[in-house]
Amino acid sequence: MLCFDLPSLFYLTGHYCFQMVQLLLSYESLEINAINIQNETTMDLADKVPYGESKTEIIEWLIEAGAKNARNVEKIDEASELRRTVSDIKHNVQAQLSENAKTNKRVTGICKELQKLHREAIQNTINSVTMVATLIASIAFIAIFNFPGQYFQDVNSGGDIGEAQIAKLTGFRVFCLLNATVLFSSLAVVVMQITLVA
Repeated sequence: MLCFDLPSLFYLTGHYCFQMVQLLLSYESLEINAINIQNETTMDLADKVPYGESKTEIIEWLIEAGAKNARNVEKIDEASELRRTVSDIKHNVQAQLSENAKTNKRVTGICKELQKLHREAIQNTINSVTMVATLIASIAFIAIFNFPGQYFQDVNSGGDIGEAQIAKLTGFRVFCLLNATVLFSSLAVVVMQITLVA
């Protein structure tokens, strides 16, 4: 930025008026890195001042106020820009790693909950199957000793006393065969479930 409005700071810097330079630098609205017609800043003019106490004081105040040479005014400090970029990337990576750790913790908790529910569901299924198989085996066992139908009550009736009247029918024999099959298959299921659980 070229400056035509602030000849006083340029003038005072070039003419060693260090007390006036200090006074002007105290104003915050002052553009410290303004460039004059010769493409110089106040820092460039201070560098041209002959060596002495006033030169070192003026340069110290200008540096404190943030003054730069004209060649550095428009340039971005690449090292600080790189540091800032690396710092931003580092913070972003740390934030992502932190978020990733939280997500992993949540996912692990959900997995444990699902495994617990799955184990409970399997246990409930095993218990239900065992209970049904036990009930079926009990009913089949009772049916073996309590045959349906009427029984012969005397010897003259045509059969042995206590024998079911339908004992010689094919349907009754099929019933006994199926009843025995159901009994032993239910007992096998119960034994298998007990073996798996234990």
